[in-house]
Amino acid sequence: MKLLITYKDELEEFVKKEQEQFSETFQEITPGKAIIEADYKKVIIQSSTIESVSYFIGLINELKELSDFNFKLFIKPENTFKVKSKNRQICIELGQIIKDNTKSNVSLDEPEYSFVVEELDTQKLIYLEIRGATKLNHRNYSVSNNEFITSDYARAIVESSEWKDNGVLLDPFCHEGYIIIEAILRQLNVGVGYFKGKELDFEVSTPKVKKIKSEIKCYSIDMSEIKFAKQNIKLSKLSKYVRFGFHDLEDLDFKIKEETIDYIITALPKKLDVDKLFFQLEYIMKKTGKITLFTNHEIKQQSEKYGFKIINKKQIGAKTIYNLVKA
Repeated sequence: MKLLITYKDELEEFVKKEQEQFSETFQEITPGKAIIEADYKKVIIQSSTIESVSYFIGLINELKELSDFNFKLFIKPENTFKVKSKNRQICIELGQIIKDNTKSNVSLDEPEYSFVVEELDTQKLIYLEIRGATKLNHRNYSVSNNEFITSDYARAIVESSEWKDNGVLLDPFCHEGYIIIEAILRQLNVGVGYFKGKELDFEVSTPKVKKIKSEIKCYSIDMSEIKFAKQNIKLSKLSKYVRFGFHDLEDLDFKIKEETIDYIITALPKKLDVDKLFFQLEYIMKKTGKITLFTNHEIKQQSEKYGFKIINKKQIGAKTIYNLVKA
């Protein structure tokens, strides 16, 4: 089945890699939108870096090209539908085509199905929304209205690290807890669909959950962040895997023993003394430790000062994902 997926354009590399498990094809039609051929249920349940999934209808020049399209594949005569477009004339014309094809009725207030028309540069993109398959980057485990990063960004940051559920993992600046949550979900092979089950038009079975071997620490320099992170992690049913802690950055070396951390995955706060951070990291990280930072801070000089080497960096929007090891 042809599906239209949407995602943040800057996350395309992560989306393409993720979708390889569902589809052999990935056809970008415009930045942030692509067509794949896959089972929509699997895509919705297991994907973690996309924003929405819809049934792909067509990429056309004129609406009359859809006159012979079999809309009965999607809706029956007893169903109601509407057409959504910024162009009112398009709504009228496509609505009539669908009505003639299916004998279904239009309902502008509470339709069972919504067909969408987006006008691109020279063509029109037509797709049918799947109930519950929008805003997939909002996981329904968040109690915060002020996200520092969204869940799809958190998953991309985790994917760029080399954490494989071994050793001690620390997020010293947990914000809403999204990175820790997405890291655990990745190891448990649990995707976004498990948090959207009540909204979807099909049942989502409970995943077979394996044990997490790692010790996972969720820390912050802000007590309100710890509060939100605890609530979010509880909603995601992952509390049993996580230990929480507060620090002032200057005393992180008192809270955590020397050379005991194997992995750090974190998004750095906007205001931060980077020199103090690497002073602390030099103490707590194992010699084989690996660090993944998401930030717009310049870190090269400070990281080298305390014996760390940047082995990879990737620009994601206005910020950068850095992967570091001890030199």
